[in-house]
Amino acid sequence: MTDYWTSVLLDTERYHGNPILAHLQHSEIKREHFDLWLGLWRETAEEFCAPPAAAEFVRKAEDIGNSLKLNLYEKPNFRQSEYDPYLSSRLFTTQPDDQPGVAKPDINPAPASEIHPRIYSYVFGAYAWMLFSLWMALRSDGGAVFMIAISSFFLAMYAGVPYLLSALGRRYSGANAPKRNDFGTFLDKDISTFTGTITGREALIQITIIPILLALGMSAIALIISHARA
Repeated sequence: MTDYWTSVLLDTERYHGNPILAHLQHSEIKREHFDLWLGLWRETAEEFCAPPAAAEFVRKAEDIGNSLKLNLYEKPNFRQSEYDPYLSSRLFTTQPDDQPGVAKPDINPAPASEIHPRIYSYVFGAYAWMLFSLWMALRSDGGAVFMIAISSFFLAMYAGVPYLLSALGRRYSGANAPKRNDFGTFLDKDISTFTGTITGREALIQITIIPILLALGMSAIALIISHARA
């Protein structure tokens, strides 16, 4: 508990558990117990802490209590207006796949690290298109082509190294490798991020919108340069 609350209030990052799983291990905990706990917490904080500190303790406790109630007793794919990072994706990753005697929620949002690789290929393609547009517009300039070649090399390294590491991981993990969902399933899946829960479709838009707009802008610039040189 000390590790948890110092992490919540002081950002010590000492807590590495999963509050959802911890509560699921005790089936006797009911929804009404959270209201009783919050009342006792408020009385204790006001008795032992200065008013500003007590108010912060109570605010955090109410946010966490509401989040726990939503996760434990209502639909798990909810949308929170204020999302507590200590109930977010990095806590879901510690939950074991199979633990006897512990019920598991029907749906847990996937951590943001499980973004479908096709999204990254879209981003890579957008930046590759930017370089291609530049090459088409400036291919008669030897110095510009040389700089584009260097940029292309770094782009290939930037995208290629993670791809090779992922491929090696899948090769050597064998049967223990997690099954990858198809892209359509990913788009409808909930993704848990530091600031809240979003769908895979929303993640796709947020990640690819800037590279795609930059690629379109670079294409327009390349067309203008080509037209001016013609």
